[in-house]
Amino acid sequence: MKKYLQSCALMLLLSASNTGASEFDGLYIGVDAGSNKSTATALSDKTNSYVGAVAGYNWDFQNFLLGVDVFLDAHGSSYTGKDVGGDVKLGLPMMQWLPYAKLGLSATDPGTRVHGGLGVEYKLTERWSVNGEWMVDSKSSGATSYKNNNLVIGFNYYFEAGKDQAAAKDAAARDAAAKDAAARDAAAKDAAARDAAAKDAAVREVAARESWKTSIIEKPVRLEGASFATGSSRLLAGASAKLDEVVNAAKQFQDIQLDVMGYTDNTGSAQKNLKLSHDRANAVKAYLVKQGVAAERVNSEGFGAANPIADNATAEGRAKNRRVEIRYTLKEEKKIRVTP
Repeated sequence: MKKYLQSCALMLLLSASNTGASEFDGLYIGVDAGSNKSTATALSDKTNSYVGAVAGYNWDFQNFLLGVDVFLDAHGSSYTGKDVGGDVKLGLPMMQWLPYAKLGLSATDPGTRVHGGLGVEYKLTERWSVNGEWMVDSKSSGATSYKNNNLVIGFNYYFEAGKDQAAAKDAAARDAAAKDAAARDAAAKDAAARDAAAKDAAVREVAARESWKTSIIEKPVRLEGASFATGSSRLLAGASAKLDEVVNAAKQFQDIQLDVMGYTDNTGSAQKNLKLSHDRANAVKAYLVKQGVAAERVNSEGFGAANPIADNATAEGRAKNRRVEIRYTLKEEKKIRVTP
């Protein structure tokens, strides 16, 4: 019995650290079949098979299970005869498994005896379980010592099983449904927020593009005479930066047309100035077309010394008048609106 009590103490320590919920609480009854080995001093051992019955109640304390039972073991052929008694059970519930220890009293000839043992129970369904256990007891009467070793397999029926599990399942289902609804609501709000942000960004982008388009239509790009070789229509390398800006704008806004207008100062003959202004406008158009702007979107024309923007009486003024202007216009508008 000393070893048995040590086992019970170990079971109690283990149960203190367990956090599993029990499926074994409530009222139950059971039947079992076992093998009994009965010994008595100076007598031959007896081994016989027997049947028994048990009824009990378990309390679930989450970390462990405490139960009580009454039993009948009908091993009438043993030295001690049939046993009737009761036990206290301490179990360690682990999902569908319940290892346990039992300690109790059995009362038959030759008197009341302390007995105990270890077992394990397994839940087959919410109401049915199977268990196996080993029980031992001993008693001295005069010069004779008696001892029983029982190995038992039993089947148990739980009357109240499933209530807690069903309630837990319902609660879990409600919680899952609430979480699912919350997740759907959050997803819908997130989608709405993303949609609103996308629409707002699109509106801002359209507004920005329209603002830029309005700005470039109202303000022409101007290449001064220094962008060309002296007296020539050959573009110099420095002109590419401004012309690439024109190409970029033309590609972004397909609904605009480009008007390229060449001008000179009043130095020299009017005929030569007209031709030079025309050649320079054509050179700019050629650059734009080469960079991917459709030729039909670019109109070019030269106006010679017409429409000066500075005083031709000064070298500085004449330098400003030698220029090519690029204007953006909407396709439906009239092309080359400035005339000499």
